[in-house]
Amino acid sequence: MHPLIKNWKVSLAIGVVLLAILIILVNGIKLGTDFTGGTVLLFKFDKPLTPDEMKMAVSILEKRLNWTGLMDVTVRPWGNQYVYVRIGDVNPDQVEFIKQSILRQGKFEAVVNGEVALTGSDVIVKGEYSVVPDHVNGGYRWQVAFLLTDKGARRFFGVLKKYCTIESCPDNFFFIDRPVGAIIIMDKNLYEREKIVPRDGRLPLTSENGVDINEVIKNAGVKLYIYDGNLPDINFAGKKVIIPSTLSSLKNKLKELNAEVIVVPVKKNRSWIWEATNLRAIIGVSPELRADIVAAPEDNPVVTHNLMISGWAPTKKEALERVEEIKIILSSGSLPAGLTLVSEQTVPPSYGYHSFVIFMIALVVAMIAVSLFVALRYRSPTVFLPITATVFSEVIIILGFASLVGWRLDVASLVGMIAAVGSGVDDQIIITDEMLRGGVKEEKKEVSVLTRIKRAFFLVFASASALGAVMIPLWFSGVPSLMGFALTTLVGILNGVLITRPAYAEVLKYLLSRRAKG
Repeated sequence: MHPLIKNWKVSLAIGVVLLAILIILVNGIKLGTDFTGGTVLLFKFDKPLTPDEMKMAVSILEKRLNWTGLMDVTVRPWGNQYVYVRIGDVNPDQVEFIKQSILRQGKFEAVVNGEVALTGSDVIVKGEYSVVPDHVNGGYRWQVAFLLTDKGARRFFGVLKKYCTIESCPDNFFFIDRPVGAIIIMDKNLYEREKIVPRDGRLPLTSENGVDINEVIKNAGVKLYIYDGNLPDINFAGKKVIIPSTLSSLKNKLKELNAEVIVVPVKKNRSWIWEATNLRAIIGVSPELRADIVAAPEDNPVVTHNLMISGWAPTKKEALERVEEIKIILSSGSLPAGLTLVSEQTVPPSYGYHSFVIFMIALVVAMIAVSLFVALRYRSPTVFLPITATVFSEVIIILGFASLVGWRLDVASLVGMIAAVGSGVDDQIIITDEMLRGGVKEEKKEVSVLTRIKRAFFLVFASASALGAVMIPLWFSGVPSLMGFALTTLVGILNGVLITRPAYAEVLKYLLSRRAKG
């Protein structure tokens, strides 16, 4: 066996390089949106979050996005009020769906007679749903089944018990992100169309299928005004004002009054008030359940665990989107605060590929330039070949680590890798210059060489520690690009200090020893 292979430091370096190559061959190397194309979204929460709230918010958003089936979506916090979302190369419809999934706070509430009877914490999603054609009215009907926790079921019973009689029971209104405290302004024509609200949200309204709009307004927790050419004489400052697209001309005027204006489109076959209040279902209580609720004593409640949200959509695609939205919101929970989209940046796939090619060419040219510089400096294959081999091995190990942990390499990550490798070349030159100060022919010289190696590694460790100290704050900054730069730099530093540079020193010592003896 070759003497170098017997050296554990060299064997370790060779083993790690081979393992990295194997990992790369099995897992491949994942590239970020800088190179593959995609979209980067920056969102801002309505208020600063605590560390626990931010951790919960990121977890909820990741869970929502996983429902889309897209693996190339990452969520990263930035500070205590911002979050980055990176989306791989997907079509605009998918990006829009993801944006809407994120922007919803996702607060589920079932309201009875203005009182909250259920929240998202009371719900367990079964995953069962159906989308079937509506042969009578056209379009498609959809349903999503869910379960109530024991606590939720008892709470639900308690609220119904207050209002149910043997003759009647108030409807249950299911909302997601109920706009409590908002002001709704409708024009007269829209109000006439909507004053009887369809139970399934579908228009035109069938004769026995409506609820008075005031019931919706009461349960939504909003105030309704009818626009007659003049805005109501109220203070709009800081208020959320919801208007139909037919009154979009009022938007600028309301903004001048410091109102937060939301324009909701008016659709021909869909109830506008459903969309404006984020109403998702109106469910009545069956006569059988009503009788049981009225008859049951409060200390022995009728506990109903199975409930269902149902609705109507004009197309199968829209019906499936409604189902998916309900499943996502109910299963992932509600965010601790609302979100606003601050910026959106899209990188076309062709541009990303072009950038990757240019970057890789630059990387290869840089490595060749370093090798040529080292060759001209030392003019000895015994010296510059080990340095060049070490540079390439460090690149392979860093790429292997990125492949192992699934880190997506962007421009910042690769720049960090180059910085780490560049630092490694500096360290190898320090080690080489120290060792070339003396020979290795005698025992005394051997001690001298070991002393020089120790001195060189003191400088190497000092340099690595300083660079690592700079990178650690960048890693904890929460900014994705800085985190990628810091990660590859730190991995490169640790790899160099613990694996490749000790191995390089052993190889160089062996080669110089052979040259001295020869």
